[in-house]
Order: sequence, then C-alpha cells, then structure tokens
Amino acid sequence: MIDISVVIPYYNESSTIKTTLNLIEGQTYKPKEVVFVNSSSTDDSSEIIDLWIERQSTHNKIRFLNINSDSATPSSSKNIGIKNSNYEWIAFMDCGLIFRKNWLEGLAKQLKEHDFKPSIVSGVCRLHGYTVFDMCAVAHTYGVGTNRVCIPGSIVNRTVFDSTGLFIDNMRASYDRAWQKKTQDLNISRVSPKKNNVSYIGINYSPSFIHLAKKVSIYSRPAVYLKNYQIPKLYLLYMFSSILLIAFHFWAGVTNIVFYLIFRGYLIPIVKSCKYKVIFTRIEAILLLPIVGITIDLSRFHGYIFGYSSRIVKYLLKYD
Repeated sequence: MIDISVVIPYYNESSTIKTTLNLIEGQTYKPKEVVFVNSSSTDDSSEIIDLWIERQSTHNKIRFLNINSDSATPSSSKNIGIKNSNYEWIAFMDCGLIFRKNWLEGLAKQLKEHDFKPSIVSGVCRLHGYTVFDMCAVAHTYGVGTNRVCIPGSIVNRTVFDSTGLFIDNMRASYDRAWQKKTQDLNISRVSPKKNNVSYIGINYSPSFIHLAKKVSIYSRPAVYLKNYQIPKLYLLYMFSSILLIAFHFWAGVTNIVFYLIFRGYLIPIVKSCKYKVIFTRIEAILLLPIVGITIDLSRFHGYIFGYSSRIVKYLLKYD
C-alpha cells in the first residue's frame, strides 16, 4: 500500500532496546527499511542492534541500517535518520516506548481512509506516571491520562521536510514544537489517531527531584531560541516581579505566594489532567504536588536564565 522507512534514534538504551526490536520485528505491516541512529551511546546498545540485524538479514527482506553518529541530541539524530532514509513515508519511533504490533498498519489504514490527503499522521502518547513522584511530575507537565501529540509514533510524507526543512539541529527539546508550528503555518494537512499509539515503559517523566530539576532546566534552555514564543519572557517577568513584590511590599508578596502555591500546586494539575481524581486518592501525591511544582518552576527559571545568557554570549562573540 505505501513504502515506509522507520527512523529510531537511541542513546544508552540497552535496558529497553530489545523490547523495541521485538515490537519492530512483529509489526503486522512491514516497513521497507528501519534506520537506527546511535546518539553517542556509551553502553552496548549498538552491539545489541547489530546482532539483531545480523539475525534478521537471514530471513528478512527489510533493509536495516545502524548508524553510529556523534550526535548528542534527539533532533540531530532524527535528521540523520531522515537523510539516510529512502522511501516516501517516514515513521518515527523512540526507544523506551511501548507501541502496538499493528502500529504501522494502523497508520497506513488511516492514510488510506483519508485518501492519502494528509501529509502527517501524528503520534499520540498518553502519560500516567509510573511512581507517585512520576505521576506528580506528569500532572504538572503534560497531564495525567492526557493524550499528547508527539513525533514518536508519527508518520510523515518526506515532501513535508522539503517545505519545513529538517528539525532544528542540536536541540534536546522544543524542536518538535517548532517543527509542528511550521507545519501549521504552512497549512500542511495532519490527522491524529483516535487512540494513543505509544506509551512509556516505566518512568514517564522523572523518578526524583534531582533528575526532575536537571531535566527541566536542560529542556527549558532551547525554548529561548524559538521565534514568536514568548513563554520564557513572561515566565521570567513573573518570577522577577514576585521577588520585587516580596522586597517592597511584603504582605502583598506573601499573598502572591499563597495564590501561587494553590494555583501551581493543585489547579494546574487538575486543569491539565484528564484523570486528576486518581492523583488525589494518594496522600503522598497531595503532599508532593506543590513541591514538585515549585521544583519545576525554579528549574525552568534556571534554564531560561542559562539559555538567555548563552544566547547573549554567542551574540557578543559573533560581533566581537
């Protein structure tokens, strides 16, 4: 029906790669090729894939390619996969995700149902949380039980990249948002599956406070480079205003903090989550929610400051 290249970047995925390989091997609709891109792994992920490919080559007509790149970011790895793919439709998957064995078949059927008019069928991930802490982190970011449109699980006609260009290179986060914004601006047709087609193996977002703080800070930094994206500026404006309010009008500042704790700690998770009632059945979650929210905001504050500082330094060096 359609010819598909599957692009799968990976980084130190020795604990999950076998699950990914088994699910790819068992697909009811076979792709023409599968392109793995090693994003500078330091474990034996690449060797596991090579052995799997060697076994597949004896009884499978699918083309398999394992590219060992020096890329250190998901966006660059996906771009390498796109450049090394050969077929009309490019499907994306990430390691660490569970997807159905009829994943590709479902994408192909959906394209056929729409007479192949859409250029993109989006991947949809539903996040729940693996532990209580992870659930609180998910509640504050994507929302518990909420379907989130994402690149993994998607299929894209390669002509789309002729219009949008590839993903922004060397980006760990926000590159997907920027690319999706381009597709919207260009009115590129897109449909989404009726149900989520990917979900996480184990931890959905973060297992601990230290991991959460590092992840949010690192993932926030690229957002300062996105055009027409004002959230970092508004975020920093609110944070600095709150500090000044405490300094010059103490009780007004205290009132602001109380409202912030209620809004950030509980209202945002409720608004974002389809299954927020699940969160409030756990006493630990009720206690953790405000602390997790504060950790996320302080980490974003750190990330945005770091991002803008780096941007200023690059600008000065450019015109030095």
